[in-house]
Amino acid sequence: SSMRGKSASNSMVEVLNNAQQLIQSNKIKKSIDLLEPFEDEYPFADEDENYLNRYDSLLAYSYSQGKRFLESEKIIERGLKNSPDSADLLFTLTFVKLSMREYDLAREDGQRYLDIVKNVKCDEQIFVAAAHIGQLLNMLGVASRESGNLKSAEDYFKRTIEIDKSNHLSFLNLAHFYLKSRRREEAMEIIESGLESCSQIHELRMLLETVMSRPSVSACMIVKDEEKYLEKTSVKIRDFLGIYADAIGQISKNEKISVYIYDSSDRTPLHLYSVLKSDIVKFKSGKINSKQFNSKIEYVSLRDKDDMRSQIDIMTYVLDTALKSQSRKSTEFRYSGSGVNGLYLDGFGALFLVNNSGNFFDRNFVVLEYDLMRLSEQQFEIDNLLRFKETKSYSSQKERIDSRKKALKKQMDDYKKSIESYKKSFSTLLGNYGHTLRLVNQNEWLCVMTNWDESNRARRTDDILRSLIMRVKKRDVEQFASGKLSQEDFFKKISFTEY
Repeated sequence: SSMRGKSASNSMVEVLNNAQQLIQSNKIKKSIDLLEPFEDEYPFADEDENYLNRYDSLLAYSYSQGKRFLESEKIIERGLKNSPDSADLLFTLTFVKLSMREYDLAREDGQRYLDIVKNVKCDEQIFVAAAHIGQLLNMLGVASRESGNLKSAEDYFKRTIEIDKSNHLSFLNLAHFYLKSRRREEAMEIIESGLESCSQIHELRMLLETVMSRPSVSACMIVKDEEKYLEKTSVKIRDFLGIYADAIGQISKNEKISVYIYDSSDRTPLHLYSVLKSDIVKFKSGKINSKQFNSKIEYVSLRDKDDMRSQIDIMTYVLDTALKSQSRKSTEFRYSGSGVNGLYLDGFGALFLVNNSGNFFDRNFVVLEYDLMRLSEQQFEIDNLLRFKETKSYSSQKERIDSRKKALKKQMDDYKKSIESYKKSFSTLLGNYGHTLRLVNQNEWLCVMTNWDESNRARRTDDILRSLIMRVKKRDVEQFASGKLSQEDFFKKISFTEY
């Protein structure tokens, strides 16, 4: 009997060692395939009780990396009953809660992990090295950021870098945090520090290129010595139009792509470059040469249009003032005063750009829809488990998910209402004041593009809705102002596009 027990123990040690090596080699499916069959024998024989925590930790971690979060959570709950001070299980539980967007619970479990690592001897545990503590602090930073605790998020990201300078994710997260907070110089310092310290630097390089390239492409600003730099800037803009601009898929071949340069002191538009997308396509396909393409690019000095500039400036002031006034009364969309800029484009009409950072819940339809989809998947998985085995654990998880789905659906409904309210408010502004733009042709457009949270453009991995474009013909505005068009019919004339 004792020989069989010793043999069984040695066999389990070998299994656990092999599973740990597979995890370290990122062969998650193989580690699951190796460990999962032992579930039928759990809990193991008495002489194997010392291996329960390690087994639970490795299986729970493998499930979590395989995105089987509910199964991981089930193993962790079981394991914590046997080993309440298991740092390994709490490490994985923090990751699971973060992945399931339960940010407050992730912060609680992460703090429990830190307390145990600090106060309890963890020599035999797996996920307690400096790199793991750094990963956990990074997770706490993300959880804090997503739950709105920005000061804590910054502190956690800084602590992560202090503990483990080899983790590129902590540098990326802190850099993104600084960019979102409009602290560009600090973001640059962190990116450069990460490039020096980390082996995985591809994403850091991409972020650095994005930050450094934005002023010359997406916001061409003339600060001083304008005539000296205009020719050099003009070359850059022509290069941009010829090389990159055809990638803007929403624009048809018969539409124009325009780039304008504005003064940094008062953001007054100064110069405008425009070209048909069809001419860009011809240039890229070799049908016209570089000299011919440059001749297709139209240049206009916006300084020569003083009367139109005056009307645009007045309308810009009206929109800016109305938005600030609305933000004091409304809890739906908070206007930060980031600015309204306006310009006139020949053949198109008046374009107003509203940079409005911060919106209701700081969330949007796409994010909420994704959350609900994930919750529905989790609920379906639990429903299947309940068909075979009714347990309090599964029932409590089902109740928690039902509760979160109701809360998220309410957020989505509130978000939709706030979008519609914003559309209605801006439509009313266009109707009431758009007729004052007398020099805009009847067949041209009045267009407003609202950008929420402009700094998030640097976050290339985000697939989220950030812009709203509304436009209406000037003639429809005139008809509404003269009483020939009702407000209801006028609203129907306005087109909306969301990105």
